[in-house]
Amino acid sequence: MKFYLTIGLILATNLCFGKTNETNLTTVNFEMEEIKDRLEGMDLPFAIQYNFRVEKHLKDYLVYGQRQSAHILKRSSMYLPVFEHYLRENNMPEVLKYLPIVESRMYPTEHSEAGAKGLWQLIPSTARANGLIVNDEIDERMDPYKSTEAAVKYLKYLYEMYEDWSLVLAAYNCGPGMVNKAIRYTGNCGDFWSVQNYLPGQTKHYLPKFIAATYTAEFHLFHGIEPAILDYDLQFTSAIRVFNQVSLKQVAQITGVPYSTIIKLNPAYVKGYIPANRHGAYLVLPKVNMMRLTDYIKWSDKNVIQTDWNHLAQHMKDEIEEEQVLMYVFLNDGEDLHSLSNKLNISLKEIKSWNKMKQDSTYPGQKIILVLPKDKAIANGERA
Repeated sequence: MKFYLTIGLILATNLCFGKTNETNLTTVNFEMEEIKDRLEGMDLPFAIQYNFRVEKHLKDYLVYGQRQSAHILKRSSMYLPVFEHYLRENNMPEVLKYLPIVESRMYPTEHSEAGAKGLWQLIPSTARANGLIVNDEIDERMDPYKSTEAAVKYLKYLYEMYEDWSLVLAAYNCGPGMVNKAIRYTGNCGDFWSVQNYLPGQTKHYLPKFIAATYTAEFHLFHGIEPAILDYDLQFTSAIRVFNQVSLKQVAQITGVPYSTIIKLNPAYVKGYIPANRHGAYLVLPKVNMMRLTDYIKWSDKNVIQTDWNHLAQHMKDEIEEEQVLMYVFLNDGEDLHSLSNKLNISLKEIKSWNKMKQDSTYPGQKIILVLPKDKAIANGERA
């Protein structure tokens, strides 16, 4: 049966948003049958059930928390391209990019009483186990690139354990131990819905909340939610690896980016500087200002900032032979080290060694240095 819910002034307290005070009259059409039809058409990697929990969280996002949903979606535009890159690189369902809506409301500095932090709400032990640095200088759980790489790695590990994405999400929330306990109680390891009643209270809501968050991200315009456009400097960004210790205030002076913007784009550096790292730490800047930094690096003889663009070439020049040449190539969207290795018939191990990379993962738009025979220098490359 179709029905419409019309809401005037809303004062609501709910699990997703906490207290909200809406001072403007708002009319919301919440047509259940249309919502169910859209849910059925969503490309999720598990079965969808429309139950009272899913409905509750849909109302949280679409009715009681419209303003908060608009802010979440505004922030999302800053991070979704990063999430999509790492999920595609690991052949994982792209819809998992909406998980941080549930975890952190897309705040990279969000933290919980349990000690979880960042967009993906990783606790310190899980973060370190998946390659992140967490100390008093740097907390990579707040780095949008490295935390995503770690979260994707952990989700992949959980999928190898359960081979069911609904159970993976449950385990991501409450831990594999609690999910395994629920499976033992029911004798059924089919999916989330078959064990939900034996999971902790928060986890019973976790998958329904993810379904509601995904629906909101995909269909918010049908419900009158129009996110504001994010500032240009925050929406169009690029990253580069930095190998030496660099003050963020110095980066601001070189690039002309306000210090407050640099802090917002690089929240992991809790002391205001990038610590030295032989494998590189990410510096994120507005794209237009990244060009200023690369120009500075190219023409300055001070070598103040050691990056992918100058440090790797300097490191490699003494190692190449006379008949070889150093080349840079940009990874295109959808390209990774494996495809580059196959295309150029170069071992993956060599590429990682040249580029001082521990993992196979790359960041969006990464510039890769290669050592090639002069007669095989690729046309779309750039001499280092």
